[in-house]
Amino acid sequence: LRAVWKMGSDLRIVDVGDGLFQFKFTLESQLKWVRNNGLWSFDNHPLVLRRWERGMTAASVTFQTISIWI
Repeated sequence: LRAVWKMGSDLRIVDVGDGLFQFKFTLESQLKWVRNNGLWSFDNHPLVLRRWERGMTAASVTFQTISIWI
């Protein structure tokens, strides 16, 4: 994803467990670019993104909708 998003070392990816990863961007504009420019997939699996909120844990993350292209 670093290569696809052209972010190099500006992007930190943290495995938080349960198949969830936290993407840490250097700039807010980078985060906005990723959210606004795709429906992303990795290794033929959809990449569902949700903005991290204060107090959120891997166990509390839920996804109620997913965007898809038809």
